[in-house]
Amino acid sequence: MQVIIATDALVVGMDFPNVADVVDLDCKHPNHGKQRKGRVGRQEGDVIDPRGITYVTKATLEKAKKMVEARPDHDGGKWVFQGLHIGMARLYVASCYSAMEDKLFENPKEEDEIPCQCAKCKKRTELRALHNEHCLCSGCNPEEHQSLPLRRSNPAPRIQRLTDKMIKLGTSRLEAFRQDLWHEKCDTIGFLPPMALLPDSHIKNLLDNFERIRSPGDLAGYVSKLHHLSDHYAQLFKIIDDLRQHFNTLRPNKQRPTSDIAER
Repeated sequence: MQVIIATDALVVGMDFPNVADVVDLDCKHPNHGKQRKGRVGRQEGDVIDPRGITYVTKATLEKAKKMVEARPDHDGGKWVFQGLHIGMARLYVASCYSAMEDKLFENPKEEDEIPCQCAKCKKRTELRALHNEHCLCSGCNPEEHQSLPLRRSNPAPRIQRLTDKMIKLGTSRLEAFRQDLWHEKCDTIGFLPPMALLPDSHIKNLLDNFERIRSPGDLAGYVSKLHHLSDHYAQLFKIIDDLRQHFNTLRPNKQRPTSDIAER
């Protein structure tokens, strides 16, 4: 099972080791959100980039803003307005979710803790320090700053665009690469499906921007968030380069690069 849709019955006491993402819908209370998102990355190291994502309606977000504006100087205690807890309202409008969460839950500062020196706790401390240094909350790291480029309606000159036949061929070849990579890594990635290694959206983005990818380094802007691909850029670029050579044979002569025509 790759996706579980559940009620709060799954919130407490479930220790699946390698849950990558938790999606919480319109959360009303900070305790609930904390418990739900606490299901991700239960075993340190099994998930490189565990994420907790909350989708919130515009109406709830507007309500949160009004609640915080009404009580800007204190936490409001247990104040609940139309089902929304003031603590959750503060989290929704905070510039840094993690910092506000520390304040709400009165989390001790790192220097106030007496660290355990066992290997597991030391690793947890290292991960926590990395998180604090590179906070990934939506306030500190807005989505528009993520590395995956926005697709453009006309990503390349018309003469360079891929035909439907090329797109079908390229998609098939990249899906085969994804499947081969999954078989290679299946003993180390737990229950992650092949699509997690190279999602369909990334395959489409690679093909949409095909003419911009001229070296293995160019791939970073399109797949840098896919950690399982980090050691396979050269292999992926080899496939793209092979596709480029094949695509050139499918283009009419007037659309082929001059050097390609000369060689023929």
